[in-house]
Amino acid sequence: MVEVESYVRRLLADAPELARAVTTGEGGDLPLRYPYSRLKAQARSFAEGGRERLVVISGLRGTGKTVMLLQLYRYLTEHLRVPPTRVLYFSADASPFPIREVVEAFVELLGAPSPTRLKERAYVLVDEVHYDPEWGATAKYLYDSAPRLFAVYTGSSALLLETSPDLLRRSVKIHVFPLCFSEYLMIRAFWEGKRWEPEPGLSSRAREFLLDPTEERFDSLREIAEKSFARAEGVFGTEVDRLYQEYLLFGGLPFSVPLPPALVHERVRDVVKRVVEADLPRIRSMEAKSLRTTENILLFLAHSAPGPVSLRSLADRTGTSPSGVSRILDALETSGILFRVPILSSSTKILKKPKYYLASPT
Repeated sequence: MVEVESYVRRLLADAPELARAVTTGEGGDLPLRYPYSRLKAQARSFAEGGRERLVVISGLRGTGKTVMLLQLYRYLTEHLRVPPTRVLYFSADASPFPIREVVEAFVELLGAPSPTRLKERAYVLVDEVHYDPEWGATAKYLYDSAPRLFAVYTGSSALLLETSPDLLRRSVKIHVFPLCFSEYLMIRAFWEGKRWEPEPGLSSRAREFLLDPTEERFDSLREIAEKSFARAEGVFGTEVDRLYQEYLLFGGLPFSVPLPPALVHERVRDVVKRVVEADLPRIRSMEAKSLRTTENILLFLAHSAPGPVSLRSLADRTGTSPSGVSRILDALETSGILFRVPILSSSTKILKKPKYYLASPT
């Protein structure tokens, strides 16, 4: 217990500097991604006496989940004035101890013999939880036994974050997608020493139009979008069509925005490689041959025009069975690399050949 206590003390001491290093650049604080607003609202509600205290964040590698956690750490300690000794951040992939041992040592440092007997509210932010196979049981134990403990767990695989249906029913779930165009423009402006934000209400008007696509709503959306992108052209000195092309080629993930184009694809390949070699074996029991087939399927989809995907055709191309292809596609969808769009007939029955899209064109 002495060793894990020393480890927790070191985590608490290093967290403030780590959070500032990860969440700032030369121009100040990094822009906030849109999903962060939900995470911040949940933490604020708990600090003000709310009862929701479990948040699960999933998403593809490289979408900025770690940055969001450390932005939350700074919000708690710098804005809500929570003492840093009451906020624990760590990543399970770097921890020599299981999550439960680390959290229990943290609780003891706060003067409580067990999580149940915490007298003041505390916060635990755990990154990359899928590296601890017992994380689901630990999260459930802490939720059931520690009403004064707010916990956020992140992981790269949606399936690993769905180990316990009972746990998920109690949690607030946030999925972090690759960047949308307006997020890309905000982050690009930051790294170029500029400032750009969309016109207030752009997202809400887009949602309203999608849910009720009337001509009036379209005109309203077009008006606010034209204002936003006209300002973007002024800020960047480039036509919005050119900006959009650069977003598609190089701007789908937060880390890619400040990089030279030649490095972007190298880093994206590294992300895909880690998903295939590290995440997929945890999602599905996959042999080396299946991993090579997975790479071939990704290459085929990346170079194909969007359209219905035939399992038989993919199986013939990759030398595997249609059922094997189906399992691989399911695993890729779970990892966040792909998403599936089912095709509906006029009777709303789902047909057999859905469309698959890469999560980001980058």
